[in-house]
Amino acid sequence: MDEGVNTYEQLRVEGRENPNAGLLKDLAKSKQAVSALGLENLPASALNQLPYQVMASRGLDQPVQGPTAGQYGKGNYGVIVYYKTAALLRYLAGYLGQEKFDDAMRAYYTKWQFRHPYPEDMEAVFEESTGQKLDWFFREMLTNTREYNADIFATQTIGDQVKVLVRTDSPVLWPVPVSTVDAQGKVLQTLWTPPFGNPEDDAESQLNFRKENVAAVVVDAEYLTPQLNRRDDRLALGDGNFRRWEPVRVQPLASVERWDRSAINWMPVIGANTSDKFMLGAAFYNGLLAPKSCSTWPCPCTASAGTSSTASPRST
Repeated sequence: MDEGVNTYEQLRVEGRENPNAGLLKDLAKSKQAVSALGLENLPASALNQLPYQVMASRGLDQPVQGPTAGQYGKGNYGVIVYYKTAALLRYLAGYLGQEKFDDAMRAYYTKWQFRHPYPEDMEAVFEESTGQKLDWFFREMLTNTREYNADIFATQTIGDQVKVLVRTDSPVLWPVPVSTVDAQGKVLQTLWTPPFGNPEDDAESQLNFRKENVAAVVVDAEYLTPQLNRRDDRLALGDGNFRRWEPVRVQPLASVERWDRSAINWMPVIGANTSDKFMLGAAFYNGLLAPKSCSTWPCPCTASAGTSSTASPRST
């Protein structure tokens, strides 16, 4: 776990001069790559979670704490030990508040410098420093590969307040950051739920926000949590059947999943058979980087001996 702590601190220091500091910082320098992958205005936290999401969505995720170095799969040592750990520490800092997190980290360093602490020693220092129970993080989140997910179940505007009901299907406790945003997607206010979850059913938590200039409510607007699915993170205020609708953008090859818009990707395809001869067309799909459990790839093609169209369902 010490590698992940070092990576977290390294990214914080580098981030002072480079807001895109991280594993994909060179990618963020290319305007062509940023446009092609739909990375515009994404924080570094979103980019640094991408390698983990690629592995986890394919069932290749591993816990931060538990496996030995030799038990990590190919490519997972760097992705999990360094970058997943750093991302989860940033999530914990968001929940505690950066000042409280830094105070706890200083206390941990002072107590355990020149010695060999274990994760439970770090947990003990953090709990003593912050006055909070953090077993949901150190004993659950760091040791499992659960898929955490939360959404905005309902909103209600009363006077100058927006009451928000947050829902999670997680069987274990975890706190969820929720933000209000204006019509341009700018974050206005962020609140955290207390750690919640239920092994038997969905769990709910209520938060109250200021109403002024609020256009929508968003789960994890700053991309701190280890969620894989961000398509249900945004709910617009008001009534109607399209409150979860997001603008759709058609992009080549691949795109990053984000809460403020959806993407349909495409790539050119060629084929041939005895009936249609040579065929040229395009395949349309989504979720290439972080695929879903079931997806369909429609492939309209123009053939030298007619017109062909096919759709290929794919389950994983």
